[in-house]
Amino acid sequence: MMFRTGSVDEVSGKTGLAHMFEHMMFKGTKTLGTKNYAAEAPLLAQIDALHRQLDVEKGRGNKANQTRVAELIDQVRALEKKEAALIVPNELWNLYEREGASGLNASTSHDFTQLT
Repeated sequence: MMFRTGSVDEVSGKTGLAHMFEHMMFKGTKTLGTKNYAAEAPLLAQIDALHRQLDVEKGRGNKANQTRVAELIDQVRALEKKEAALIVPNELWNLYEREGASGLNASTSHDFTQLT
């Protein structure tokens, strides 16, 4: 798979998104890589919400409440542990390999992001 988007398409100050999307190609879908997406989705939403709170608190710089930061990190880790129990590791890769693929890799360049 190749997508004609890469670092050239990123907005100044918001770099690394193409590389992040490259990594997301390994993660699966609502039907691949999950044991129960209906159970996983609310956990993912909670993790996202906690990360937003964490970003706000850390964004306060020297005035950030470090106790609150630690609490939020602990909450994220606890939810990630629950979410990990619902993941089927490497299911997407295993599917490709069962169908004959080998040497799978992904990359991001200036102009594209690809899974090879």
